[in-house]
Amino acid sequence: MFEKLGKFVSRFWVLIICVWIAIFAALFNAAPNPDTVFKQGEFAFLPEDSPSRVAEEIFREAFPDDILASSVVLVVRRPSLDSELDQKDKDYIHNDLVPALEAFGVYSHDENVEPPQLEPWQQELQDHYSKIPVVGVVGFAEGETLLLTEKEQAVIYRIRDWMHPRIGHLLGSEDGRASLILIDLETEFVEDVNIKLIYKIEKIREILKEQTDEEFRLPESLERLRIPPGLELSLSGSATVGRDMRVAMWESARNTEFATFWLVLILLLLIYRAFFLAIIPLLTVALSVSVSMMFLMVLADHGILSLFKDIETYVTVLVYGAGVDYCLFLISRYKEELDRGATYDEAISNSISKVGAALAASAGTSSGGIGMMAFAEFGKFQQAGIAICISLLICLIAALTFAPALLRLAGKWAFWPHMKTERVGQVGWFAPTSLIGKLIESGLVDRLWAGITERIRQTPGKIWVWTILAMTPLAIWGVLNYNNLSYGLLSELPSEKMSVQGAKAVAEHFPEGTSGPVIVVLRNENVNFSESETVDLIGKLSKRIEQNKDELGVADIRSVAAPTGISAIARAEEKKVQQEIDAMTPGERLIANRLRNKEIRDYFLSKSEKYKDSVTKLEIVFQNDPFSRDSIADFVSFRHSLRELVDQFDADVKKQQDELRKELEAEGETLDEPLPEIDQTEIFVLGSTASITDLKNVTDRDQIRIDVLVLTAVYVILVILLRKPKICLYLLATVFFTYFVSLGVTFVVFYLLDPAGFSGLDWKVPVFLFTILIAVGEDYNILLITRIEEEQENRGLVEGTLLALRKTGSIISSCGIIMAGTFCSLMFGTIVGMQQLGFALAFGVLLDTFIVRPILVPAWLLLLYRRQFGPFSTLLGAPPVADTSDSQPTSNENNSPPT
Repeated sequence: MFEKLGKFVSRFWVLIICVWIAIFAALFNAAPNPDTVFKQGEFAFLPEDSPSRVAEEIFREAFPDDILASSVVLVVRRPSLDSELDQKDKDYIHNDLVPALEAFGVYSHDENVEPPQLEPWQQELQDHYSKIPVVGVVGFAEGETLLLTEKEQAVIYRIRDWMHPRIGHLLGSEDGRASLILIDLETEFVEDVNIKLIYKIEKIREILKEQTDEEFRLPESLERLRIPPGLELSLSGSATVGRDMRVAMWESARNTEFATFWLVLILLLLIYRAFFLAIIPLLTVALSVSVSMMFLMVLADHGILSLFKDIETYVTVLVYGAGVDYCLFLISRYKEELDRGATYDEAISNSISKVGAALAASAGTSSGGIGMMAFAEFGKFQQAGIAICISLLICLIAALTFAPALLRLAGKWAFWPHMKTERVGQVGWFAPTSLIGKLIESGLVDRLWAGITERIRQTPGKIWVWTILAMTPLAIWGVLNYNNLSYGLLSELPSEKMSVQGAKAVAEHFPEGTSGPVIVVLRNENVNFSESETVDLIGKLSKRIEQNKDELGVADIRSVAAPTGISAIARAEEKKVQQEIDAMTPGERLIANRLRNKEIRDYFLSKSEKYKDSVTKLEIVFQNDPFSRDSIADFVSFRHSLRELVDQFDADVKKQQDELRKELEAEGETLDEPLPEIDQTEIFVLGSTASITDLKNVTDRDQIRIDVLVLTAVYVILVILLRKPKICLYLLATVFFTYFVSLGVTFVVFYLLDPAGFSGLDWKVPVFLFTILIAVGEDYNILLITRIEEEQENRGLVEGTLLALRKTGSIISSCGIIMAGTFCSLMFGTIVGMQQLGFALAFGVLLDTFIVRPILVPAWLLLLYRRQFGPFSTLLGAPPVADTSDSQPTSNENNSPPT
């Protein structure tokens, strides 16, 4: 097959270049706007039957007028320990700061009221905003100003401050030094539209603090809007965290693409020292990435698959790493054919014919392994598996068609500026004019690999044992910390980000869970939650939770029985309200109580036709950050205890019905209809912590599923290619061992970089590291084993193994360095998780390239071929008779170039 392909490419190389250009142009024309096909969010990729997503659906049906999305939290505080917010500060918040936000475009939908009419001074402020341009910020159009667009205004649901009638008392801190302003949004916390909105709010903060250019400072007529001295304004909330995550991901993607290109270019120039030989692989992989992404977007536009926002980063890194390796092997064989006297057409045809099968096997192993992610539950893993698999196959086709066509187009100019002879010589796999070629020609590289092979020949057992012993402690550390993962978004961000600073400000005055309360929905069709007796039982349930709040990590509970919560400030507010009601006349008191009860019940009880009075909700504020691992542990404990507490509630309801039935029977009365049997009350829990917990549970299951599928798929492919099941099992074990060593080293390195702030590896690292390392790592083993089989035909088992190691040493090491270099580009981003993944992948590839492939694999094979495992040798895959041909190689053998 590859022989025919080689002849076709060598003959119709002009047509092939034209076809690739046509494909690129057609896809460029057909590809939709990325914003219309890329799916945003994080929790949107959870399976639809995840408990938190089911809970969200129930909540939307039961409370259609409420909002489930994200929020921007403005923290207004006096940092000084001996300074509290006074009435002037509170008046500034309500009378100046909030109206300034309304003039900016933030408006309230609370209670279904129309947006407020702007006063003259607000209109003047709006005119001032309209003059301030936004410059150099991702997502903004040229000439755009601070005023909100219609789309941005549409995502804002309401704004609430300390004067809000229902929750205003909850927005003040118990120490009296801080107050919150909540801007509720209708978007999920990581959607791109939030980027522009929050940036503009930040600019308003700078203007009010006079931290802006002179020409944009507030006019004297609006001087009262300036933030009073000593008052500090910070931004927090889930939407602010999401904005910083989106910007950091964009910066990481940009830096990764930039670093990938230049790292690969520099490495290729060092290897070849020929400009066009370096450019041809880059053009090939750049075309592969562009065609792949446009093709994927077209498929997504037609509903064939889904794509998440950051998939291009993963595709770029893997295609660059794999694609350059493919081109490196192709070019090496191409130069070898020219050195033998072939014409350019013959060299193209022969090189494709000879390396095509190896490259297809390599791409098949990588695609087959990574493609197993398509069977994951989590949507991002599924999409990554499919997208990367498709992209690698497109890259393989480009490497076998477009790259050789470019070589044929370049002709002798491919080797510029070294074109003094008609035929370009070669030393091993490299041009003699290249840096590595000169090293090879000097004998240094050859002596290095000859020394390695000689040491393995003499003491393979000792080398194998000591290598394993040296790596084992790190592997054990990787196993022990396998589940020590971070799901916190703030821990992913640099400390100077606004959301990180804002979160610290919130934590100094409020429970960290204030910005992301958990909502508990109770549903029981046979219970009327509006009855006063049932409300009392809800109060009893809340009291039980309160009694265990320290154990459960709960800071506050709000319910229909305790709408203001259990905090000291909430109870003081409740007492104050009750005193005001008690001071009224009996008639006013009756009306006030009824209005207040209606407001409370409308908020905590469902009024939808489907769930009227059969659904109620509780709001739980945890002590820890909603995205932290501690909060996940608290939530799991809380959810387990909640089932027991709600069962006690059900028992109380049944007991209440039994007492009612007995009272009626004692009075000789009967019910018109029998009381319904009380079924177990259903519990649905939603909120950031609930979603993060589901994310952890789903990805934990996916980790096991993907591990098994990837190992199985790669093993089957290895057996098909190499036809040695027992040796293939060992090859798989070496890469599996490398995975845990890499995991352990990564854990140690990032802990030492930040001992105080390190909370574990990012949750995506183990899955992507395992899948990519297992799939890509086996490529080099395949290349080594196939060359070993080729040499063993003439040299015998032992000598063939050692000779193959010497001959493949330079090229496989170079490929490993290039692959590791592309993975290192992930470390140039600002997202900690991407940095961790880039380091782990680069270290794993280098470990596999320089330790596993040249030491653990040949040493093991020599022990097998010499039957030094005794009676277990046959079981481990050794031939029936030991190979004793351990003669020293001749000088010619040591220095002969690869064939």
